[in-house]
Amino acid sequence: MLKKSIWHTISSKHMQNRKKAFISIIIDSVRYAIVILIFICLSQFIVTHVIMNAYIPSASMEPGLEEGDYIIGNRMVKRYHRGDIAIFWSEDNTYYIKRVIGIGGDHIVIKNHAVYRNGKKLKEPYIKEKMLTETELEYTVPKNRYFFLGDNRNCSKDSRYWKYSFIAQKDMVAKAVFRYWPSIKKI
Repeated sequence: MLKKSIWHTISSKHMQNRKKAFISIIIDSVRYAIVILIFICLSQFIVTHVIMNAYIPSASMEPGLEEGDYIIGNRMVKRYHRGDIAIFWSEDNTYYIKRVIGIGGDHIVIKNHAVYRNGKKLKEPYIKEKMLTETELEYTVPKNRYFFLGDNRNCSKDSRYWKYSFIAQKDMVAKAVFRYWPSIKKI
């Protein structure tokens, strides 16, 4: 009878220890799951509201951004300036990446292989080659709208060719910040 009682006590303590270990495993698993869930939610928030990953699908922004590059855009930007490279939603339901040439109120004239903004010829060291122009083009950018050109002007579908030449502020998504593939380069 004594042996049975000792065995019962040992067995009971063993079961209690196993229950404590099982409960400890459950609590640790829940903690890890909460940490993972917080990480996923935070990552989703950052990708949705703070940064944007973008792929350069064409040669329209060469030489600065080449076809196949990947860039990070800052979604927190609310005001875009002349010269910024921006990511925006276009009229054909596609994201575009182009350079801001004109903002609301600017008068843009394209003639003699050059761009003039408000009567002054732009100095554009970032363009790939001299722009081919056959006819003079003239635009006045409406308030809260932007006028865009690609840096590779002879190979860019941009404001010159769109049905409506201007992009609304509400369609602006992010300002390009840096290229991270194939190599890191500040834009």
